[in-house]
Parts: sequence; structure tokens; C-alpha cells
Amino acid sequence: MTTNITLNLNEIQHGKALNFFSKYDMVSMLGDTESKFFLGNKNDRICRFCNRKEPDVTFKMDAHIIPELMGSHKLLSYFECDKCNQQFSKYEDSFANFIGVSRTVSQIKGKGNKVPKYKDPRTGLEIELSETGLKMIFQEGTDVFDFDKENKSFTLKTKRPGYIPLHVTKTLIKIGFSMLLDEELEDYEITRKFLLNTEKEKRFENFGVLRILGYFIPGPPKFNKPFVQLFKRKPELSNELIPYYQLIFYYSSYQFQIALPFGKPDEHLQGNKVDNPIAPLLIDNSHLEQFGQERFINLNLTSSEKVSGENHNISFSFESFVDKDQTKGEN
Repeated sequence: MTTNITLNLNEIQHGKALNFFSKYDMVSMLGDTESKFFLGNKNDRICRFCNRKEPDVTFKMDAHIIPELMGSHKLLSYFECDKCNQQFSKYEDSFANFIGVSRTVSQIKGKGNKVPKYKDPRTGLEIELSETGLKMIFQEGTDVFDFDKENKSFTLKTKRPGYIPLHVTKTLIKIGFSMLLDEELEDYEITRKFLLNTEKEKRFENFGVLRILGYFIPGPPKFNKPFVQLFKRKPELSNELIPYYQLIFYYSSYQFQIALPFGKPDEHLQGNKVDNPIAPLLIDNSHLEQFGQERFINLNLTSSEKVSGENHNISFSFESFVDKDQTKGEN
């Protein structure tokens, strides 16, 4: 059964769509399912990340293709051992902290099928989902809100919990590596080693191919269930200076894009100026006209040094404002 969806794109996104889809074909799309769905072979299990098998490693834990904290619970793999699973969980912690308070505000259920609570020990701000909606508690005199009554908006001012930027990038690359066919793994041996390396990796700082592109979409979250698409460069463009694989990841109010790095099909890109076509934002223009235009994302998350206390502000709009006493948190 084929479903046709017609989107009214603005001029900029329409142009990006024409350019991107003239260069790439979608080869795979994955999202959460109603029942458990596994990639890989249950028999003779070999970890595709460390290349080890039982009894050298175990496969007792559920290995999620898309991190469970993002709301993907039943899309799993047979090819990730428990040791690698634990290492990748540390990467996912950095991804969660980078997204920060957005995980609570978006009300997307993560681990334990619960919306995570946000707490800022600096200000005492706490945000959690209650039966009636989002509940916010903060101490009197703290600077956590900026209200603009004239424009019917306010800004919530928070700080991201500590995170390692390169771990955010590796979280996305790991998803793409998990989607490769078995026969393609040899071409991405350097990628595999890159994912497993736990040492501080100065040589990858400011590495252009590791940049994360995409969009932040204002308004209610457009992607209540995360999903991912893998695009491959068209065969007739094998000599073009564009990456072979592009991963597009949709989560909450974010659309992230990253090229799958270090593959043999991209060896001809080395030493050349690479063109990295930007995928379009496939959101109907009516949403953007109602809630505001998308914000383009161009992230250099290549440092292996921990980042702490980074500002993270989110703006909201409202229809009406009732001026009551400020809610006081407990001392």
C-alpha cells in the first residue's frame, strides 16, 4: 500500500529538496514499532562493533538501534554485545544532556516509558510532567524566565548538564553504522574503530565531515516517535565530491543530518573541497507560518573535552497571561 503526502514547502526548502534528491536515494528507514523488531541474525551472534562473539562477550541486554531515551523502545539488534552496549550508553548520556530540558518540554517518553524530569541544581528549577501538564517549580529571585507580554512569549533559561560533544556525534554515527548491510562493514572499518575509541581524540577536532547539520522546528514536537533515514549517493555520481552516505535523524523538534564518515567509497574526497548537500525540512509551510520559521543547525561537536554549564534557552508563545504570585520552590 502506497501513501502519497503532499507538502507545501517554502521556496528555500523546495530548492534544497530538488538539490538533495537529485544526488541521493533513500535506501533504508527505521522507526519504533508496535512489537519488537530485530536487525541481524539471532544465531551465531557476532558483535559488529568489537567483532567478538560468545563466550568472549555476552548478548543478554537489549541493544536499541535508536537510543531508548529518545522514545524508541522496540527497535533492537542482535549484533551489539553487552560491553559495547554499555560504552554506547555513555555516548547516549551526552546526547541526552545536550538536548537538555527539551527532553522534558517535548513530553516524549524515554526509558521506563516515562517523560524525564529536569532539575537544575544551580537555580532549583524543576520541570516534570504532571496529570494536568508541565509543572515548573523554581526559587523566588532566580533568573529562569524572561517574559515578553507584548509579543506573547517567554524564554526559559537553563544550562545543559555536562556532556562530551564528540559523544553526541558518535551517537548519531553509531545509528548509521548499525544500518549498514553486512557486506558493507569492511568498507567502514575505520568508522568502527572510531566508534570504539575511548581515548581523547584531538585529531578529530573541527573535522568537517563530522559536523551535524539540520533544523530546530518551533511549535509542538513534530516527531513524537523518533525515526531515521539512510540516503546513499546516486551511482552515477560516484566521482562527485559529496559524501556516500547521509543519515537523517528525526527526534522531537529536531532534524539532524550527518555524513557517515571514513568509508572507502569516500576516499576520493580526501584533500578536496567537499560539498555536503543539506537535506530539506519536509514540514508543511503552514506549521512554520503558525509557529515561526525553522532554525538552521550547524554544529561542531567534535571536541572530546567535557562541556559544563552551557546556556540552553527555549522560547515559548502563549495566548493569554495571568499575573499571579511567582511559584516558590522549597528551600
